[in-house]
Amino acid sequence: MMRLHEECHRPLLVKQARFARVLELWHIEQLSTHSIAARLELSEEEVCRLIEEGEKPVAGEWQ
Repeated sequence: MMRLHEECHRPLLVKQARFARVLELWHIEQLSTHSIAARLELSEEEVCRLIEEGEKPVAGEWQ
């Protein structure tokens, strides 16, 4: 039963790790969206979507 639970969460963990890596490369290493896309083998559109998602204010957060 635990194995099924782990398999269901694996795609979510991969997605979260990819999201975190995109934001790290964007904010800390200050790479372009084109460079991030090439490095992570993603489309530039996907990189932009992840950056925009990461910059949305969290509900209840001050702007």
